[in-house]
Amino acid sequence: MKTKAVRIHGKMDLRLDTVDLPPVGPDDVRVKIISDSICMSTYKAAVEGGSHKRVPDNVEENPTIVGHEFCGVIDEVGENWKHKYRPGQGFAIQPAHYYKGSQMAPGYSYPFCGGDAQYGNIPIESLLMDCLLPYDSDVYFYGSLAEPMSCIVGTFHAMYHTTPGSYEHKMGIVEGGKMAMLASVGAMGLGAIDYALHCDRHPSLLVVTDIDDDRLARARSIYTVEHAKEQGVELHFVNTAKPGFGTEYLRELTGGTGYGEEISEARAMYEYLQYNGIPEDKLLIEDQSSDTVQNIEFSRTVIDRQEYNKAQAARAHLMEFYRERPDGDTIRIGILTSNYHVFRAEAIARRQEIEPVGVAAACDPVLAVHLWLREAFAVLKDKFMGRL
Repeated sequence: MKTKAVRIHGKMDLRLDTVDLPPVGPDDVRVKIISDSICMSTYKAAVEGGSHKRVPDNVEENPTIVGHEFCGVIDEVGENWKHKYRPGQGFAIQPAHYYKGSQMAPGYSYPFCGGDAQYGNIPIESLLMDCLLPYDSDVYFYGSLAEPMSCIVGTFHAMYHTTPGSYEHKMGIVEGGKMAMLASVGAMGLGAIDYALHCDRHPSLLVVTDIDDDRLARARSIYTVEHAKEQGVELHFVNTAKPGFGTEYLRELTGGTGYGEEISEARAMYEYLQYNGIPEDKLLIEDQSSDTVQNIEFSRTVIDRQEYNKAQAARAHLMEFYRERPDGDTIRIGILTSNYHVFRAEAIARRQEIEPVGVAAACDPVLAVHLWLREAFAVLKDKFMGRL
């Protein structure tokens, strides 16, 4: 039987060939391919040719058919597989069979099996590993998307989240957690958004980024903010290429906790200092801010409240220990932060009538240029917004 097929003949050498398929023997199953999805792995195989881990070294002499995300109808069944398959039955494929640890797979390694063809003979390894899957639907492109969606689901299941103070960790989506998906409005990104919204567990916040407004608009039209809200998810689409919507803005959306974290940065630092011997009565925590301006403003409130409470507890020494400051009077606050951030933090503090004492911590020298440049833009932004 003859079939048209796209085959790899070497590096960057794809050809549309007419291929003679061998007759169906007792151990064979022939399929008619209706839908095949194009994967970046196929492009990688075309670029690397025989250097690709799944493509045979001798592909120049023995070309293989490309396309590993395919779905269709079983055409003919060999005698030894009639107990399991029948002609006319729908099928989808799990390409990576790992038979005896082998990296071979349909769409990469076989001369007579791949998705970019009209017909193909399923290799015996796929049949033995139960990778020819029954598919009961006439919407075949769903079946060809099963493999990429399985990669998305597998990635979610492989994510883990540590639990402070223990060796326990949680796998997958954290119920009610905060999740960011970076550059995630392409094909695989859309599938990831779908899974995050419709899994049995949902984050409370999902932030999806890209650098192209058209791509973001399309994603927003498919997965609307309103639909996400119905699933209990606060959904944001952010173009991080625009000024003011970089890393600081993304962190602000979390309320200061960060992504994938169950406690705020302030709480983590508080517990770390306690662990290292700082007495609890020497520490104050401010964990409601989402940027430097709020951090200094809210910290002043926390300090004032603590001083007031201490004064109330020491009524006999009230006048010596604490007195109300007249309007415009200043207080001194130490600000421990990264060296590149000291200037802006001190300027923000002075704006709030606080006399700051900056304490600089060294930053990573490898990232220094990036951090100082980013901080320079933050200074300009805060100046423009009247916060300095």
